[in-house]
Amino acid sequence: MEPGRRVALRGMSLIELLMAISILAVGFIFVLGMFPSSIQGIKQGKNLFYASRLAQWQIEKVHNLTYEQVQQLDTYVPAGSLASYDNQTVTFNFSADKVAIVAGSLDEVRVQVSWQEKMPAGNLQWKNYVLSTYVKKD
Repeated sequence: MEPGRRVALRGMSLIELLMAISILAVGFIFVLGMFPSSIQGIKQGKNLFYASRLAQWQIEKVHNLTYEQVQQLDTYVPAGSLASYDNQTVTFNFSADKVAIVAGSLDEVRVQVSWQEKMPAGNLQWKNYVLSTYVKKD
């Protein structure tokens, strides 16, 4: 370097630094704002999955019955309730009902699973999951 020659050093000014920090802060606020709704969606998905498995379990019980046993469905597939997968947050109520005679020897059996789910506004709302199957007289 020659004596007396200045080298132009370019750095960031304070204003540029503050602008970069503020843009990053706004981005972080948007990302953090998505977490509560994502967590709520995951909980709702878990509840729906658990309800569908419980309904399928009850339908499998119905499939293992004879036509005559389906006529006394309350005896063989009683209604009840189960705690959720973590035993704290949700109780799932389930019932199986013979709801209709579709044809002379064909009955429809419906399994309903219901539970209360906390909504984003903080209130509780009842949710239902229903599965149907048909039982034919041999």
